Amino acid sequence: MGRREVTVSEVVRRAITQAYERLVVHESELGRGDDPESVHQARVATRRLRSDLRTFEKFVDAQWAADLRGELRWLGSELGAVRDIEVQRDRLRAHATRLPPAEAEAARRVVRRLDADRAAARSDLLVALRQDRYTQLLEEDVQGDPPAINPVVLTPVDGLEERVARLERAVAELRAAVRQ
Repeated sequence: MGRREVTVSEVVRRAITQAYERLVVHESELGRGDDPESVHQARVATRRLRSDLRTFEKFVDAQWAADLRGELRWLGSELGAVRDIEVQRDRLRAHATRLPPAEAEAARRVVRRLDADRAAARSDLLVALRQDRYTQLLEEDVQGDPPAINPVVLTPVDGLEERVARLERAVAELRAAVRQ
């Protein structure tokens, strides 16, 4: 199999496209609020893209990347407000099952408070998702072409592509096993 040269611009565009797709896939679930995993995955997408932008900082327009990271930080914060409460609530709920009755009742009251806090944070998230700021983030900043990408060509290392593919498969299998 022949090797194909890959440019940095292709790598950057691929990273951005993957983050965009991950956000969009989970966007409808964010609106319904049925699946805590959708909030988690959307938050992961924002964090991953922010990390990728730092990784590629020598190859993209610095101001564009800084602005996009700022917008992603805003969105990640909105998502994080919901996700952090979900994690706290779920952990407390799990621990409460092992408590004596009096303490378990106190824990249930805290869980109810966390449910109310989650509902408020989720309401704020839905407001944020309806803002022009969010639409611009997805349609112009993330989905658009990044400005001033350095067209450096990356040379593949022998066998690296196959190793990366195996690693990605192993990670996917591990994630699937952990979810079961």
